[in-house]
Amino acid sequence: MRYEFKLPLLTDDEKKGEAEISFWYVEVGETIKEGAELVQVIVDKMTVDVPSPKTGKLVEVLMGDGEKAKPGDVMAILET
Repeated sequence: MRYEFKLPLLTDDEKKGEAEISFWYVEVGETIKEGAELVQVIVDKMTVDVPSPKTGKLVEVLMGDGEKAKPGDVMAILET
C-alpha cells in the first residue's frame, strides 16, 4: 500500500511552519522502520529530524535537498 509522507507541523505557529529540507536519511529503495529518522529539515532556525510514521520502503522522493515545504505537503511516498 502506498503512503504519502507529509511534512507535519513542527512549530506552534503555522505561518512559520515552512521548512527547508536538509537531507534524507534514507535513499529510494531502502527500507525504514516506524520511528526511525527519515528526513532532516530546518524550520524557524532549528534543525529537526522527522521520523517515519510507518514502516516501509521509500519508493519516491518528491522534494529534494534545499527545497522548501509547508505543513501538509507530500514529501515522499512509502510502500507499506
